[in-house]
Amino acid sequence: VTSASGRGTNPIIGKVPLSHFTDTRYSVDTSWQQPIGSEYTSVIGANASKETDYISLGANTKLARDFNEKNTTVSLGAAPEVDISNPNGGLPVAYTTVDAPGSIDGTRDEKLLLSGLAGITQVINRQLLMQFNYGLTYEHGYLNDPYKLLSLVNAQGDPISAIYEKRPGHRLEQSYYWLTRYNIWANDVFSLGLRYYVDDWGIHSQTLDFSFRRQSNDRFYWQPHIRYYHQGAADFYHTGLLNGNPLPDAASSDLRLAELVDVTFGDRKSTRLN
Repeated sequence: VTSASGRGTNPIIGKVPLSHFTDTRYSVDTSWQQPIGSEYTSVIGANASKETDYISLGANTKLARDFNEKNTTVSLGAAPEVDISNPNGGLPVAYTTVDAPGSIDGTRDEKLLLSGLAGITQVINRQLLMQFNYGLTYEHGYLNDPYKLLSLVNAQGDPISAIYEKRPGHRLEQSYYWLTRYNIWANDVFSLGLRYYVDDWGIHSQTLDFSFRRQSNDRFYWQPHIRYYHQGAADFYHTGLLNGNPLPDAASSDLRLAELVDVTFGDRKSTRLN
């Protein structure tokens, strides 16, 4: 298994392997919104964060224009980002055995991202509003997780050794989002959001998000919420690789790349005191 610092350990049977881990993250995020005439609104922003083993620097900009007596809003945005990984213990070489000679090469590597967003928001009538968004993200560079290990197993499925994972060096992601808000009566509103995501790693996901805001009186409201999420596994997701077989072009046992079904229930309540 992988410890908190990314090293392989052989835990005692029946006991959960624990390791002390601490980190501090500093971050700053700022933005400036400025109307341009009566029809346009621009937003520019920047963000930065730093951890012991990770630095992220990004910027973003968005331009929105109102049409149809401000009942229609079209927006376009872009967000470049640079991420620098300098993992504890050095930069692992993909598919090398943990702690073996030559398994670490260098101390840092970087990843470049460019995201774009196009959206339209439309007021249908006094009760109904809809929003449609399309998002596109391209990543290039060091996309491995330096702390994720992959088991080499025998024919019976027993682990023999652990090697570092290997992921493709680029990723293209697309998302489609549709949001509907409907004012049923008085101040009661339900919201329904649908999102479809797909990338060239073979991952595809569907998200259904529903909430209903019930305004009981002028001072109190409650909002039940349910979210359903389904994700397919990446093409190169493996729980282990058979020892002795040729290694694939890419492989990872990261559970974030596995198939997943998730249902979340929640409720929000708010009371105004005056």
